[in-house]
Amino acid sequence: MILPVKVGDQIDVSVERLGYRGEGVARHQGVAVFVEGVLPGERAAVRITRVAKSHVFAKALRIVETAPDRVVAPCSVFGVCGGCQVQHLSYEGQLRFKRQLVKDALQRIGKFDADVVDRLVKPTIGQADPWRYRNKVSVMAKAREGRFVAGFVEEGTHEPVEHGECLIRPAAYDDVQRTLVRLLGELAIAPYDEGDRTGAVAEIVIRSTRAGDVMVVLRTAVPLLSAGAQLARKLSEEMPAGYRLASVVEQAVAQSGPGREPGSRAVAEHGSGSGIGQASGSGHGPGHGPGRGRSAVRQDKLIWGSQYMIDAVGEVGELQMQVSPSSFLQVNPVQTDILYRRALAMADIGSGDIVLDLYCGIGTLSLLAAKHARSVYGVESAPAAAADAVANARRNKVENAHFITGRAEHEVPLLIESGIRPNVVLLDPPRSGCEADVLLALAAAQVARVVYVSCNPATLARDLRLLVDHGYVIDDVAPVDMFPQTAHVEVISSMFLDKSRGHRLQRD
Repeated sequence: MILPVKVGDQIDVSVERLGYRGEGVARHQGVAVFVEGVLPGERAAVRITRVAKSHVFAKALRIVETAPDRVVAPCSVFGVCGGCQVQHLSYEGQLRFKRQLVKDALQRIGKFDADVVDRLVKPTIGQADPWRYRNKVSVMAKAREGRFVAGFVEEGTHEPVEHGECLIRPAAYDDVQRTLVRLLGELAIAPYDEGDRTGAVAEIVIRSTRAGDVMVVLRTAVPLLSAGAQLARKLSEEMPAGYRLASVVEQAVAQSGPGREPGSRAVAEHGSGSGIGQASGSGHGPGHGPGRGRSAVRQDKLIWGSQYMIDAVGEVGELQMQVSPSSFLQVNPVQTDILYRRALAMADIGSGDIVLDLYCGIGTLSLLAAKHARSVYGVESAPAAAADAVANARRNKVENAHFITGRAEHEVPLLIESGIRPNVVLLDPPRSGCEADVLLALAAAQVARVVYVSCNPATLARDLRLLVDHGYVIDDVAPVDMFPQTAHVEVISSMFLDKSRGHRLQRD
């Protein structure tokens, strides 16, 4: 394909829509042009920066006509930092954009009829205050001009962005990060240099509970030894008001080799699986499974406090959940309650129902479902998360929830062969979605209702298509804004088995 433009050309474009990363999408002489920082309805002068086989990328030089939804992004590093993508879009516009992402995926990938999709996909459930919501962040560490710096990764690079304030995490996290960076410098603990493979700290993770307990995880290329204990003690003495240092953990990251770079995942995780050592299931961000680059030799080391945190989940804190450093808990506690409440409402679990919760993580949704069900079976492939789930059932005195460590595609057929016949199945897979064998096993078992929680509309659409082709009917699709100011969206979809194989969504 011969493209009508080359790198360096300047052209005017009219933006038609936003792409899945929040970039503006325009067309020039029939060729798609992707432009960061522009909005639908805007006309912009752009310069071509990269040419691919069938599309091009461009940088906006000036906005000629401004969209009504454009707002001034409050963050001074917006557009450089990779943590947020749509701060320049009004929040109402963000909610519409995320609904459209889901609709587009169902139509383009799932091949569902546009009119039916428009009826099924509800307006995105927004957050009353879409700022300062994250309870976990991961930042990359690096030496810069002899200084220890840490920050979210600059878009398209492996460079951390230095910024004193991040508007999508609690203000106290800014203080904790500044204190950590200062103490690391004072103790001569160097950041890891992926070029010459010197230094120690590649990544810093900060997570907290609703009660203000803080866990810090340091991903290191070499052990910190006694310096780690000194760091933890000093940090504990300088915590912000209302917060308490509950735990400091050191996790190993392998030194970089071909295609592997410590800290390269140190961005604001937009779902459950990003960041260090996340559980392989029960999550929605990139990089599920034990942290990519984690050493198989050096084990996690607790250098301060408790091995895990206890956090409240559910309405009025109805569950007390143990969370280990390598396990996942949703990063937006306010929207988590809404997400789980909506999922359970869709599941419509009765007292006689047997529920199967796949990719169950630490068991949050399993234990909430167990309050309504006869019994719940949770399946999780990450041993640390599965162990947390067992401990959480015990902690919350839930006796009708049972947890199995294993991959869903292996365990589901075994459970069904053993005589367990689930009426309801809850799915909460990683971004890659469900394995086809899992979905086919559920269809073969004639499971009456399936509720699917996803952070990736593309793989959700693929998996829903397979279920519909095997007799299921989609009756609800609800986007939930778990990650305001970013281009990421969570989706809950419910389906029921149409045993008569009657009316269901049709292909275009």
